[in-house]
Amino acid sequence: MRFTLGPNAILLDGLFSLLLSMGMTGLNLYAAYLVTKPDDAQFQFGYAHFEPLISA
Repeated sequence: MRFTLGPNAILLDGLFSLLLSMGMTGLNLYAAYLVTKPDDAQFQFGYAHFEPLISA
């Protein structure tokens, strides 16, 4: 029994890589936005601790 996907596997891999990188870019941009926010009642020391959690 021969199982081939042909070019569909390459297209799926490219699409997955594109969507994953776009998602990570969006999360990193949101982390950059959070880091620039001033501290408030919920986060007294600011939002800087989110940056290493999201970027890693």
